[in-house]
Amino acid sequence: MPWTANGLCRSGTGMGPPIREKEVDQELVKDAHARWRLEDDPPPESEGTSSHTVYDICKAYLYDVQVNGSEKTLADRLDTLFDVCWGLPPEYRAERTLDPKLSERKRAEKRRIHPGYGHLAAMSLTFIRGRPLPRAD
Repeated sequence: MPWTANGLCRSGTGMGPPIREKEVDQELVKDAHARWRLEDDPPPESEGTSSHTVYDICKAYLYDVQVNGSEKTLADRLDTLFDVCWGLPPEYRAERTLDPKLSERKRAEKRRIHPGYGHLAAMSLTFIRGRPLPRAD
């Protein structure tokens, strides 16, 4: 495989003349190598097999913050992750949990920001070969 000015390629691909000089710009070589790696080693197209939901992952993370983090961090993350999971403003979150207040369910529905991602499988929220994230509706 010759190194070329246009990238590292296999012989005969016509991607440019081979780099033969002993003193070559290292950035040029690194760039060519990176392009070659992307060409030869495409990322795996694994969809994953985990059945954990976004809600499950958020709860596990919040437990870790509760045990190892600060109260301020926990309060901030609770509000943000409540929005991610339920699509509701934080005033509808039950105290110190990731769950909504059951007593305010009807009012909360009127203030819903988005459908929420908590019910989705966590593995479904990854980018796979540039495809966009799935919609929550």
